[in-house]
Amino acid sequence: MMIKQSIFYFLLLEIINTQSSHTCPTGCSACSGASGNCSGCLSGYYLVGQNCNACPASGCPLCQLPCSTCVTGSSNCLTCNDSANQELSACQCKAGYIMNTSNYLCDQCQFPCATCQTNVNYCLTCASTYTLNSTNHTCECQNNQYESNSNPKTCQNCTSPCQTCTSSDTFCTSCVSGLNKKLFNNQCICDDGFYGSATCTACNKPCKNCSSSTICTTCNDPIHQTGTSCTCPATFFMNTSFMCQSCVSPCLNCTSELLCTSCIDNYFLSLNSCIQCNLPCQNCVDLATKCTLCADGYFMDNLLACQPCIYPCSKCQNNGNYCLDCASTYVMSTSIPNTCDCPYNSIKVLTNNPVNCQLCTQPCETCLGTSTNCLTCLDNSLTINSSNQCVCNSGYVFDSSFHCIPCQSPCQTCSGNDTHCDTCTDSNHLINAASQCICKDTFYSNTVSTCAQCTYPCYKCDANGCITCIDVNKIANSSQQCVCKPGFYEDGLNCLQCAFPCKTCEIQEDQCLTCIDTNQTLINNKCVCTDGYFEINMQCQQCDIQCDTCSQQSDNCLSCNEQANRKQQKNKCVCLDGYFENEIKVCQSCNSNEGKINKDCKYKDCSDNIWTQGEDCDDGNNESRDGCSNCKIDKDYSCINTLLEPSFCFKCSDNCKECQMNKIQKQVVCIKCNQGYFLQQNQCAQCAEKCLDCKSSASNCISCRYQTKSNGTCQLCESTIGYYSDQINNRCYSKCGDSFKTTEEECDDGNLLSGDGCNQYCKKEKQFLCQDGICIIPEYPIPVLLSYGDTSLYNNKRKFKLEYNTLLNLTQDNIIENQLKLYIKKQMNINPIDIPYIIERQYSFNNQGNINFSVSVEILFNRSTTNEELLIKYLNVEQIISNKGYSQTQNEISALIPKFIYIDQTAVAQVEMATSSNSILLYIMAFMAGGAILFGGLEIFYNLLDTIQMLSYLKYINTQYPYNLETFFDFFGFAQLSFISKYLDLQEQIDPYIAYENLKPIPEKIQMDDFNSLFIINGSSIVFVWLTLIGVYLTSKNIPRILSKIRFKYYNDIPEKLDFELKLKFWLLALKIYIVELCSMIVSEFFYSGILRTFIATAYDYSFSMSLQLSALQIDSSDGLVGFSSFLALMALGIYLFTIYFVTTICGDPNFKYKEYQNKLKYQSLFEGIKNDIYSKYFNAISLIQKLLFIIILIFCYQSPFYQTINLALLSVLQVIFLFLFKPLDDKKEFIKQFSCEINKTIALFFILGLVFDQESKLLGENMRSIIGWICIGNISLIFAIQIIIDAIQQWMLLIKKYRKLRKFVDKFYQYIAPQKPKQVDHRLFTQGTIKNT
Repeated sequence: MMIKQSIFYFLLLEIINTQSSHTCPTGCSACSGASGNCSGCLSGYYLVGQNCNACPASGCPLCQLPCSTCVTGSSNCLTCNDSANQELSACQCKAGYIMNTSNYLCDQCQFPCATCQTNVNYCLTCASTYTLNSTNHTCECQNNQYESNSNPKTCQNCTSPCQTCTSSDTFCTSCVSGLNKKLFNNQCICDDGFYGSATCTACNKPCKNCSSSTICTTCNDPIHQTGTSCTCPATFFMNTSFMCQSCVSPCLNCTSELLCTSCIDNYFLSLNSCIQCNLPCQNCVDLATKCTLCADGYFMDNLLACQPCIYPCSKCQNNGNYCLDCASTYVMSTSIPNTCDCPYNSIKVLTNNPVNCQLCTQPCETCLGTSTNCLTCLDNSLTINSSNQCVCNSGYVFDSSFHCIPCQSPCQTCSGNDTHCDTCTDSNHLINAASQCICKDTFYSNTVSTCAQCTYPCYKCDANGCITCIDVNKIANSSQQCVCKPGFYEDGLNCLQCAFPCKTCEIQEDQCLTCIDTNQTLINNKCVCTDGYFEINMQCQQCDIQCDTCSQQSDNCLSCNEQANRKQQKNKCVCLDGYFENEIKVCQSCNSNEGKINKDCKYKDCSDNIWTQGEDCDDGNNESRDGCSNCKIDKDYSCINTLLEPSFCFKCSDNCKECQMNKIQKQVVCIKCNQGYFLQQNQCAQCAEKCLDCKSSASNCISCRYQTKSNGTCQLCESTIGYYSDQINNRCYSKCGDSFKTTEEECDDGNLLSGDGCNQYCKKEKQFLCQDGICIIPEYPIPVLLSYGDTSLYNNKRKFKLEYNTLLNLTQDNIIENQLKLYIKKQMNINPIDIPYIIERQYSFNNQGNINFSVSVEILFNRSTTNEELLIKYLNVEQIISNKGYSQTQNEISALIPKFIYIDQTAVAQVEMATSSNSILLYIMAFMAGGAILFGGLEIFYNLLDTIQMLSYLKYINTQYPYNLETFFDFFGFAQLSFISKYLDLQEQIDPYIAYENLKPIPEKIQMDDFNSLFIINGSSIVFVWLTLIGVYLTSKNIPRILSKIRFKYYNDIPEKLDFELKLKFWLLALKIYIVELCSMIVSEFFYSGILRTFIATAYDYSFSMSLQLSALQIDSSDGLVGFSSFLALMALGIYLFTIYFVTTICGDPNFKYKEYQNKLKYQSLFEGIKNDIYSKYFNAISLIQKLLFIIILIFCYQSPFYQTINLALLSVLQVIFLFLFKPLDDKKEFIKQFSCEINKTIALFFILGLVFDQESKLLGENMRSIIGWICIGNISLIFAIQIIIDAIQQWMLLIKKYRKLRKFVDKFYQYIAPQKPKQVDHRLFTQGTIKNT
């Protein structure tokens, strides 16, 4: 039933539609009403009113765009060209769109324009949050806004302190003035001389820049002031300008320019003045004649007066004849103590005044009467002639030490030196200008001392053959045989020259092997020109670029290069079809950009959207009726053609309401412009901004846009200060925040910030006074009391500084410190200060009586203090007036006194005794280590070095040690290698390139020791150690070579006589052998044993420098050196881990044979003294891991003291367990040292853990903490005591062993050199053998 009903309704609907269509008049496609009014026409008809007329033979009339269909004769459109964005009946664009006159489509206004005119970027109104710029008609964010990347984009206000910003409200491009901030990396940070984050506070003098009120980063006097408190160095004092001023001589130290506290030498202190001592007093005390030190040449008698020494004493003591030093040329006597005599190798000249000593003239060893009258000679090989002169035998000559050495062969006799020949051994020698014996021409040296004749054809020769040849056309080749020169050929025994153009030839002169001209090639031993060249006068000239080959002249082509797109035409090479010749004579395709503009190519391509020489036009699209269709200019259009660009075709000019075609110029000519424009030379020009409409000229207003003057002329809003033009609504408005106050505003201070007296709505805020755009709160003098300086727990000095926020208006009579009373406040109790203190004012007056005022208070506590405050009360605050005329309102001010614990002198003495005791132990061990350097066995001290280094780092555990333990740990600071980097002062060199305030923080205790995070500074000590190691290695390589040149004669001219000189030579020879053996050992063990030993020894400092940087890693820092330092730290970590892997691999390799000689040399430091079982052999790898973990725990766990200390203790416990279970050391004494050290260290760490726990719980009193400190000191002292006992035993045993070996070696050497029953031998032969051997 449902299907039948559906069919019925469908047929009924079709009948109704059919009947309706038949009621429309002929030609209508749609109609309405009973009379059949047409609303649309069929093809071949056009609409006139409400009727469809048949089109004439010439075609239907078109509707005027933007109408797509319309009522003919009417401006009413039926449909629009852009139906989506145009509205009937005039097809005007919707709001937010503008008509594109080239295609009559509506283009949407470019965001943030809400509405626009002329073009999509010419804004009339703006989207929400944007502001219209009336000058260039764009929508922009205000100065204190930025454009967000939201969808849609919006303008958001910048957040204070940003004045202007981009990207985000905190990405600043400028800062709000008056906040003491500046722009850095798009952030507003405090200006130089200020600190803080939200509020910038001025740094306290003498800080120039600071990170807090008490920590300076740069000083007012950077040359002299140092440290975080910018203190002056010794011999300087700080003046009222906070500059370090040198004490005026003779003051050594002073507190002002006139008040001395100590004097330079030769002056004594009297009532803060330095008075010069009277000569010959060098130093004196109390009186100018009361000497404490005499000048050279004087001695001090019992009355503290200086008496002269008796000549020849130059320095004396007690009396004038008791010599300490002698006059020039004299020496201390070896026979009579404390007297002066002439040296044994000199004579006393009695005729001189005063009498002096004159050295014997070398080679005299001793002389008599005169310095040249020899008694003995320096060398036994010298003889004394009849004139009492020491001379050498024939064939010998003096060396630089006046010893006789033989002339070097082939010299027979020589003079001056052993190579300056006077005569030669062979008659065929001659002496050249350099006094050397050389063979004559045609002779050569067949031995060192003789010459032999050269063989033909050699002119000059040596043992291997010819050097030069008799025939000048021959040269000696690499085999030292005479052959023809290049360019010559052999003809019998002679060499003849090759004919041109042969460079080389053979057999005959024109039989070429190579050619002179590089453009020639060899064909059948003849030189002919290569392709691309032609021959003129036996020279090859290059063909023209057009030709592949040519003849007679360069452009007479024989063939062309087809690859260059050329063909031959009448002995010329022309471009192929479809190519043209460019400026550099290259055939280029007409399809290239250059071909498209070439007239000969006549390129045409309507699909490439650019105009070329073969087209009438090309507007860059395929649309018709737009001025250019199929590269032809449409009727009623004109196009401007530019090569390789789309043609510009137009109908009416911009802003033209009516236009017509100038048939002569073939251009569209405008006859009437839109409102706001006027006709000027057939173009529509914009009226002046003040005109709503104009005529003839831009400023000839017909109607005004904003406001009219009394005389009827138009004017802009900006003509009145503080007003702006609203170009959308054509009205004037004022803008809050532009610094110009208008009648609508109560104030205008140039910003939109609240809290500065004038809010964002330009309304006055309470408590402010505003005038001329400036709002202020009356600036009352406000005192600020700050604690500064060293506030460590056991330092009894506490310093405070009282300053003001503004300059004060005071007179010399009005001294503020007289208005101050000091009190100590604890909770509610206030008592006058009963502790010694020093108060010092620091201020300077200007001409108006204004001062920059501060008062320093230094309290010297003689008791402990906790939770107390320093309270300063003012007697009369009305006398303290600012330079603005406001009196102080605050009557008192206070500051917390940092906690101080008083240590009595008994405890101080006990700590000093403990430290001194350990110093003595260390000096003893240092002395033993020095002996070990000389006699061997230095390796037994490595454990001591590790222990001292480890103890030096325990002070960085994050807890407050008791006074005794803190002082004790400070003693071990010398063991850190950081003193090297501090001595080199690398930090000062890179200070200008580092922004230290941008560095990440490091542990506070470490920072207090003048460390920072930079690896390039902290690691310089390690680099210095490694450079020193390399220096030792290079020195050890060169010392044996130097020592080998030092030679002695190890015999006597008198047999069986062993005098002192010969014994001394033997001892020197033994020392020489010992040094050579020591150097050889260093060189042989350097790779890799020495390197690994040094790495293990410096592992603590290496890990410390590296971990400090890793804890404050800044790879992406804007400071290049900081990023580079971070990168180096990562590399250092990689090297450390690789070293652990390398050591583990070597120790764990089952195939590694340590006892092989080479392996033992390379890896002795890894296996020496260590058992070779499955676990013990990893001892050094475990040691490296333990040191790295120790430093990592120390630094990375610093903020959690409990975890820091418990982890260090557990690490030490693990080391104790490893030593106890596996006993990895071969030497039982070494094991006892190591095990006792770890046990005592572990005990000390657990007691320190108790101190850490007490720091939080506050259960123990200071006495109990001190007892724990003494226990720790006792444990550590026990480590040194055990070390020194065992080291002394080991060193003594080693010395005995070494001494026996050395004694045995010397005895054997004596027996070999000087046997008890020597054979009678020819002394001359023995001497020659000695010389040869040495």
